[in-house]
Amino acid sequence: MQVLKKYEKKRFVEDYAILQKMEILFSEELVNLEEIAAEKKVLIEVLKEVIVDRYTKSRKCGEFEVSGGLEEWGNYVLLGNYLIHRRLLEKIKIEFEKPGAAETYAGAVKIFEKFKLDSSFYYPILENSGIKLSGQG
Repeated sequence: MQVLKKYEKKRFVEDYAILQKMEILFSEELVNLEEIAAEKKVLIEVLKEVIVDRYTKSRKCGEFEVSGGLEEWGNYVLLGNYLIHRRLLEKIKIEFEKPGAAETYAGAVKIFEKFKLDSSFYYPILENSGIKLSGQG
């Protein structure tokens, strides 16, 4: 067990050093961090930490927040292993604000499907956006 932890720590440090030398840019509204980590051959946890460190040190986001399980920085929100641009979250919120668009969970699913989002995003996005559905507390 100790050998495994030692290896993990060593790998973390090595991956962190590799990523520190790389430029990491995002242009999409939905960024899959697993794909980026695989492409760069680094651990996803290290990639997330480097991104957070860069944004907090550069002060581009003011301050690092943890809100409702979502970590926010810059123009993106970290949701699991994805970064979601605030612009996409705003588009989703606008759809929910249309009269009768999503009074139930089934209506909400239709909106999420319109944006081609996986079901694992539904509740965290609803929570982050402050959207309440019928039957939801």
